[in-house]
Amino acid sequence: NKIKNQSNNMNQGYKKKFTVIHGIEGIGKSLLAKQYAHKFNSIDAKNKSLWVNSNSEGSIIHSYNEILDIEL
Repeated sequence: NKIKNQSNNMNQGYKKKFTVIHGIEGIGKSLLAKQYAHKFNSIDAKNKSLWVNSNSEGSIIHSYNEILDIEL
């Protein structure tokens, strides 16, 4: 229910854009993601970048729960 309500709020007047970066450890994925987020967010104040830690299933669930608690 919480996810559905948040999803409805996010869909009002916004186009969603998802970017996924993956690869082996130590090649600079986090740095690339931070640079991308900074540039993307500076284009328009409405833009939001959300970070999902995908080290494990538990960290993914934890990240999504934290995102759901953010007032966008």
